[in-house]
Amino acid sequence: MPPRVLKTDSGESIARAAEIILSGGVVALPTESFYGLAVSVRDEKAILRLLALKRRPEKNPVLILIPSEEALRDYAASVPLSQPGSSNASGRAA
Repeated sequence: MPPRVLKTDSGESIARAAEIILSGGVVALPTESFYGLAVSVRDEKAILRLLALKRRPEKNPVLILIPSEEALRDYAASVPLSQPGSSNASGRAA
């Protein structure tokens, strides 16, 4: 899929960005000082694509933004603790 620029001031653009992420794509999001790259945390191919775009080794961890304590509990329940590079509850690498 070729890169596209979406205006950030419309609900349609936000919905389209969500569609792209949920279908395995990568979205660049503006922040206060740089652009962040967003993918679905539940899509291993998308995470590997993100690491390739950033030219980082597959073993490098990625930042996960979680919107609430409830969402954190749901996500944590689905992550095997024995996974290499996984974090424990304190956020320190296991």
